[in-house]
Amino acid sequence: MRSSRIARDRILAVGPTPPPINGMSVATDFLLRTRAARELGLSLIDTADRRGLGNVGRFDLDNVIGAFKVGAQFLVRLLRSKPDVVYVPIAQNRLGFLRDALFLLPSRFSSVEIVFHVHGGYFGEFYRECGTLMRWLIKFTLRRAHTGIVLGECLREMLCDILPSDRVRVVSNGIEDPSNAVEVHERSHVPTVLWMSKMDAGKGYLDVLVAAVNVSLSNPGVRFLFAGEWLSSDDEQRARDWVAEHDMGSSVIFLGPVGPPEKYSLIKEASVFVLPTRYRFEGQPYAIIEAMSLGVPVVTSPAGCIAETVIDGVTGFLVDAGDQDALADKIGTLLNDPGLAESMGQAGRKRFLERYTFAVWDNEMSRILESAAQRRFREDLR
Repeated sequence: MRSSRIARDRILAVGPTPPPINGMSVATDFLLRTRAARELGLSLIDTADRRGLGNVGRFDLDNVIGAFKVGAQFLVRLLRSKPDVVYVPIAQNRLGFLRDALFLLPSRFSSVEIVFHVHGGYFGEFYRECGTLMRWLIKFTLRRAHTGIVLGECLREMLCDILPSDRVRVVSNGIEDPSNAVEVHERSHVPTVLWMSKMDAGKGYLDVLVAAVNVSLSNPGVRFLFAGEWLSSDDEQRARDWVAEHDMGSSVIFLGPVGPPEKYSLIKEASVFVLPTRYRFEGQPYAIIEAMSLGVPVVTSPAGCIAETVIDGVTGFLVDAGDQDALADKIGTLLNDPGLAESMGQAGRKRFLERYTFAVWDNEMSRILESAAQRRFREDLR
């Protein structure tokens, strides 16, 4: 009986793969490389929307049809392969969770263990804002889950109305150490501030643009690089018009989307990495962890569980989202004190090696999935 189980995929997972590249698709790519995926076998229902980041999460006919298609595909796979574990990253908004219910409901009625993963910090607020029927659906689909995963200790309380605390696990994001993929060289002599994410106003790029004006006054020659995919051509045009209006064309450069190894080289050459996010669904941005891994000090905001990741005054600075004066001040502090920037960058690198490597993440994720599979195996022996 046991050998026949090992011969098939014991984990059925849901999630998007790249492209487009965002936090969710990166997380799915990492999941496919875990020890649990190798040893237990993992089958994936790919939910990616290849039309680009601007279409992710939008309510349109194509997305609705696509949701029902992957829901049907999931149901067929669930009934045919009879996995031990279903893994679902869950959304933090009504429409997204209704799509997730297409995976969670049939899993709830079948003899599988459910592991769900919240990749942001808004789920608790989303649940409290829901009406009675939606709250019932959320609790019904999730309350018997083997494990609910959150990104930080401060986010445990998001699930307090859903699961008992002993079934909530904290698994911080982790990445492969990119330092081996980057040529060793000195940082650019040109002071450089790097912002890297999707070009969404919620991620704070407009605040960085405003702060850049003040920083440039006291730091002539500083460059501000913005790397990421625009969500719309209108957003791009407005940003470029703003740069022209404020005569910042020689200081501000929009690079568009970048991937490895180019993005690692950009981070390594930066004097400061900035991401003053006010994104309401924020969790633990991979870009911040990448900056820490390459020894670059970070200026960011305490959204999601970022305050557990970047230690204020040690590995970088935390500023309130939307406080453009404070943002400019902290950027200027690091540009004007290379010794402080270097020490903060090294402290960030040390923290990365201790907490945020792929090996650490793989071990935690695999232990959860293996535990769920083992529980299902024991249930079958009864």
